[in-house]
Amino acid sequence: MMLRELSFQPDILCLQETKFCDEKAEKRAKEATPQYDWHIPAGSYYRCPGRGVALLVKKGSKLAGGQLLELPWDNEHRVAAYETKFGLVVGTYMPTVSGRQGRLEKRLDYEKDLTSLLSKHKDRLLAVVGDMNVAPSDELDCSTPFWGK
Repeated sequence: MMLRELSFQPDILCLQETKFCDEKAEKRAKEATPQYDWHIPAGSYYRCPGRGVALLVKKGSKLAGGQLLELPWDNEHRVAAYETKFGLVVGTYMPTVSGRQGRLEKRLDYEKDLTSLLSKHKDRLLAVVGDMNVAPSDELDCSTPFWGK
């Protein structure tokens, strides 16, 4: 629905949390965006549950015709690394750190692996988009609104 409302069609769009519950839901989403090729690292959510990052690439655009890199460390499907003839576009939805057991370790592993991926492709990196879920530093007081200053 959002793409229909836009007065332009982006060449590439990163979607997060594409948790299609079944094949029908995924098919409806793809049919509603016929101008785009979907690149989903998990393949399909209902077959391989994860967080579900997807990159939609406009057919016929300069970025079309690329392919996803396999990221064996991304078992939650939070990173889509799309290699084009111009370079790499990375869409991500990084894990947040929470009180859940093992989430800090998971986050640190993702940071290490994503940093390694970006370093490996630094000369051909076009964009990194998505939610990095970066925690504020200790110096930033998040309890006080800062707008209007």
